[in-house]
Amino acid sequence: MSPRPRIVIFLSTLLMTALACEFTPSLGSTPEPDAKGAIATSVAATIAAGEIADSTQGESTDPQPGDVPAPTDTMNPIPPAPSTLKAVYIRNGNLWYWEEGILPYSLTSGGDAYDVQLSDDGSVAAFTRGPDWYHQELWAVNTGGGSLRKLVSQAALDGYITHPDAVSARIYSFAFRPGTHQVAFNTQLTFEGPGLFLNDDLRVVDADTATLSTVLSPGSGGNFTYSPDGSKVGLVTADQVSLVNPDGTGRVDLLSFPVVITYSEYNYYPPFSWMPDGSAIRVVIPPEDPLAPSPDITRIYHLPVDGSGPTVLTGMVPVPFFQSTPFLSGNTERVAYLVEITPGSPPNLELHLANIDGSGDMIYATGPLAFHAWGTNGHFFLYTDASPNPKIGEYGIAPNPLTGVSNLISASWVDETRFFFQQKNGSNYELWLGEVGAPSILIDSTPGGMINFDFCE
Repeated sequence: MSPRPRIVIFLSTLLMTALACEFTPSLGSTPEPDAKGAIATSVAATIAAGEIADSTQGESTDPQPGDVPAPTDTMNPIPPAPSTLKAVYIRNGNLWYWEEGILPYSLTSGGDAYDVQLSDDGSVAAFTRGPDWYHQELWAVNTGGGSLRKLVSQAALDGYITHPDAVSARIYSFAFRPGTHQVAFNTQLTFEGPGLFLNDDLRVVDADTATLSTVLSPGSGGNFTYSPDGSKVGLVTADQVSLVNPDGTGRVDLLSFPVVITYSEYNYYPPFSWMPDGSAIRVVIPPEDPLAPSPDITRIYHLPVDGSGPTVLTGMVPVPFFQSTPFLSGNTERVAYLVEITPGSPPNLELHLANIDGSGDMIYATGPLAFHAWGTNGHFFLYTDASPNPKIGEYGIAPNPLTGVSNLISASWVDETRFFFQQKNGSNYELWLGEVGAPSILIDSTPGGMINFDFCE
């Protein structure tokens, strides 16, 4: 169900002043203060009451590991929602909701939120919250307001500790299974000291019922990404890419590779992407020793889901993975990578763009460079160089500056022409919606640190 338009009348003075005075992007039309204003007032009251009333839900019914069998492969899909761009983000530890044509409004007020994900229909936000980095539970809230609920408690997470010296087990990454309100997550162990220790597990909790299940026990999972239709789960560890059904059955090992030397206290898990039709996974594997005098090439593999065997699509010699990894476009048909020309601080680099099979390789830019993100079809992209403004690049065509932006932190493309991005402006962190050939729209600004966000349409 698509969230109904609402206006929140209690937006902070700081936000209203920033939108009206300090910044001048167009925010689009604002609904008239008719019946919608009454709805917004009701939502505000519901949020305030829900934060108090719902914060104690589940205290005596926390799901424990092993209580529920792994979910079946039945998706129980959510109905499709009208195509309206929506986003949730964390500002000063609280969740906020934004939708095209309305002003943002807050969903929580606890001040302890850390990361957030949005369901495909935009109706549910899942987020981690807790008193510190070591202890964070998984919660959910409806973006229409209210129904704040705990999904995974600290008690349940404590049950995932697999080493006696661990301080805690915490959620490492989480995501909605496409087309559902099921939230999948894996965990990591924390210790007093540096390092990254992943449990290589996979759990699923239903955001509507809080039913928690273990799909893959520690050591049999890894970093995960669902196929576009949610019918398969891709897994990667430090030495293998695999595939399972959403209930953990039907495992197929697609590729084994040498563990990459990191020269530090963690294992490297290579990034991978699904082809849009779900027929294959494409993964970027760096050389075993990235600092060898003559390092091996970095390879891009094509891994069919039918297990018919890997194919090397292309090879390259980019900068070491800890400086920058090659970036696959959203449709996995192009790659961008950086090559060092001369060392330095910063080094002098080349930005290469190529088709996924290595053809059409071009040097698009040189100098101190950073690549941020591809558009979905591998035509437009965002990068920064030594000039004051980031650039909107276009494959085979000269770039244009992203005007009004001087310190781009991160970016995520919505489609081929629109993208969310975050920048630092003085002491403030800002969340914007950009579009090729159009002025950017400021969504929010805060001095409280980086803004974690997710979106759907």
